[in-house]
Amino acid sequence: MSHDKRLKIAGQMPPLRRIPFGEIYDASKDEVLLWLKEQPELLNLFADKLRSWGCITFDKKSGTWRGADYHD
Repeated sequence: MSHDKRLKIAGQMPPLRRIPFGEIYDASKDEVLLWLKEQPELLNLFADKLRSWGCITFDKKSGTWRGADYHD
């Protein structure tokens, strides 16, 4: 487990469902993802990890981020 203090926020997540009983999974109704979307510290942690793992890179010329394997 990471020792990043931003992860403490996840410990405060209330009881939420990923799939409502009897329904097919729909990410737009996933209560956990919706809650996470409202936690900027966790989103920043995820973006920081993707950058440090080399999954996304910053293009100084265009000022944009892109996937490491993205080719126009």
